Amino acid sequence: KATEPSGKRELTTGRPEAAAGRSDSRGLATCRPKAAEPSGSRGFTMGRPKATEPSGSRGLTASPSLTPSSCAVAAESKPHAKQATSLRDCHKASYRDVVNSTTDCLAKRILNREWVAQHNDIAFYAKAPLLLFEANREQDARAALRVAARYAEHGSTNSCSQVYAEDYPHCALLWICWAATRMSVDDLANRCFEIICSYQHRLTQSGLVREPYRSACNFEADFYATAICAKAALLRNDAARAEGAGDALMRALDANRSNMSERKRFNLRWRWQDGFVQESGPTQCVLQAADGQLHSMLGFPALVLMELSRTKLSRASAYATASLDLLNFIKGSRGVRTSPQAHVVAAAAAAAKDSSLATQIANELASQMRTSVSLMGDGANKWETMDHAAEAAFWLCYVDRSLASGALASS
Repeated sequence: KATEPSGKRELTTGRPEAAAGRSDSRGLATCRPKAAEPSGSRGFTMGRPKATEPSGSRGLTASPSLTPSSCAVAAESKPHAKQATSLRDCHKASYRDVVNSTTDCLAKRILNREWVAQHNDIAFYAKAPLLLFEANREQDARAALRVAARYAEHGSTNSCSQVYAEDYPHCALLWICWAATRMSVDDLANRCFEIICSYQHRLTQSGLVREPYRSACNFEADFYATAICAKAALLRNDAARAEGAGDALMRALDANRSNMSERKRFNLRWRWQDGFVQESGPTQCVLQAADGQLHSMLGFPALVLMELSRTKLSRASAYATASLDLLNFIKGSRGVRTSPQAHVVAAAAAAAKDSSLATQIANELASQMRTSVSLMGDGANKWETMDHAAEAAFWLCYVDRSLASGALASS
C-alpha cells in the first residue's frame, strides 16, 4: 500500500515549478519536462458545473467557466441567444428522456434484493450510484451506493469484466469513491482512495496497471490509470498526489508528441526499463487512422488535466494546454463521432466550448443508448450492457448540463 505523502496540501495552494527534463520515453519515469504553451490555449473541465452543484457536494473541483452552445458561440446578441436556448431545450429534452429511461432500467435491477443476490459482480454496480445522484435521484443513489460498497475491498478480482479484474481494478473503485464523495460518505470514499493510492508509483506518481506498487523499477504504468489516480486525489483533496499524477500525464504526453504528429499514434503504457510499450492492442495505444479505438483512454485524461488546470497548482496553464492537445488529437481520429467509446469525449468537447463536436457525439450516443435501454428492457442482464449504459448516461448528463449552462450564460 502506497504511503501517504507528508505535508498533505489542499488544491487551493501552489507549488514551485517542477524542474524541466528530457521528454523521451525513458524520461517518463525520471523527469518533468516543461510544456510549451501555445497561444490561444483553452481549457475544459470535468464534473458537474458548480452552479448546479447540490449542497453538501464534496471534492475539490474548481469552478469552471461553462460551455456555450454552438449557436451562442457564433453570436452574442439576444435574438441569437434565444435561438441557442431553443435548440438547447430540444437537445435537453432528448437527452433527459434517454437518461431517465436508463436510470429507470438500472434502478429496477440494482435496487431489487433478489436480483442483486443473483448477480455478484462489481461491474453491475460501480457506476450506477453516481449516475443516479447526477440524475437527481439521491435516495436511489444512496441505496445503490450501499450495494456497491460491498465491493470496496478487493471487489474487482472476480469480476467478469477484464477491465476491472485485470488491467484496471482501481477503475471501479474510482466511480464508487466519486459517488461516496458527492454524497459525503467519507469512510467509504477514504477506503476506496486508499486502495487507488496503492496503484500509484511512489517515485514517478504514475498510475499502475494490474498490480499495486511493489517495485521502483519493475512495473507497467498507464496513461488512463494515471488519470484515475489524479481524479481520485482531486476528489479527496490531496494536492500532492493530484499534482504528481498530473505531471506524470504531462511527461507521457510530451514523450508522445512525435508519435502523435508522425505516426498518428498515442502510446498509453510505459515501463522503467524500456520506455513505451510498442504493442498495438486497444489498451496499449490509440491509433488515429484505425477503427474501433478506445477513445475514452484519452478523453478521460483530457478532462482530468483540465480539472487540474482549474486549481491553483503552479502548472495549471500547462495542464490546460495538454488537455486541449489531447482533444485535438482525438478529434482527428477516424470514427470518433460515432464511437460508443466516445462518451467522455463528448463531455470534453462540451467543456472545451466545442459544442458542435459535443452535440454530434452526444446525439449519436443518445441514439445508441435507446437501443441499449431496449435490450435491458427485454431482460438482457449482461454486465457489459449495464456498465456501459451507466457510464454513457452519466456523461450525457454532463453534456446536457454543460450545453444548458453555456446557453444560459450567453443569454
